[in-house]
Amino acid sequence: MYYVNKSGVIIANKDSADYFLTIMPPDTSTGKVLYPVNEFYPNGKKKLMGTSVSNNCRALKFDGTCISYFSNGKRANMTTYKMGKFFGAFADYYPNGQLYYAGENYGKNIPRYIECRDSTGKILTENGNGKLVFYDNLFKDVETEGNIVDSLQEGEWQYFIHNKLITVIKYLKGEVESCVYYDTKGKTHTIIGYEVEPSYNGGLADFYKFLGNKIQYPDSDKRNNIQGKVLVTFVVEKDGTLSGVKALRYRSEGLAAEAVRAVKLSSPWVPGFQNGRPVRVQYTVPVSFTLNRDY
Repeated sequence: MYYVNKSGVIIANKDSADYFLTIMPPDTSTGKVLYPVNEFYPNGKKKLMGTSVSNNCRALKFDGTCISYFSNGKRANMTTYKMGKFFGAFADYYPNGQLYYAGENYGKNIPRYIECRDSTGKILTENGNGKLVFYDNLFKDVETEGNIVDSLQEGEWQYFIHNKLITVIKYLKGEVESCVYYDTKGKTHTIIGYEVEPSYNGGLADFYKFLGNKIQYPDSDKRNNIQGKVLVTFVVEKDGTLSGVKALRYRSEGLAAEAVRAVKLSSPWVPGFQNGRPVRVQYTVPVSFTLNRDY
């Protein structure tokens, strides 16, 4: 038995585990070497059951049907895999046991949604036509909603974060026609391209101008004539806020701390986008400290 934390990392301490993992000897009855895999919540209730072509606890490759469960014992998800990749039918469920949505994926990485229902069982999508609604992991807030025709996105789709509209994407037969992002300051941004890097409002020139107005050169570094670049990394979240801001390379602790402080003040940015949808992106910028500059 292996002990696993919420990030999926194998740990040694049982008491710190979010769930337990077991891998049984292979089942060869199907003509394949498949290892039965089971996960359990700390209270002993089943969390997942499936089969893997690998018995490496850190690199499982599911094959066949995999079923996961909520902590209340209700089925949460049924997914079909082929050599570790989604391939075949899938279905998700509400915590009360009602069907959430169902569809299929046959290797194109584009799931085809066939059915969608609300938590009372009311049909929203049938035979690939109707409205799709996607909730957050806690089933509290709507994250995405829009219509599909023949299982393809059609018309305007809305994307929310904490019930606030941030993006409207217009689709035609599943292809993005236009994308508009609404930032936290009420400005609108037209997003063009399949993959778009995050950006500071006004671009990098304005970003460094902002830093020039905010940075306060540490007195001790001035006295010791310490200057140079601080490499700062951070994650631009889906709503443009910055997280995990830290210095990677620097000449002194003072310069590093000041660079991190100033970069944090630049939040929010315009997030990165992939196929019209906002995504989390790791970003790195150099912050220069020169004594001949007036901070």
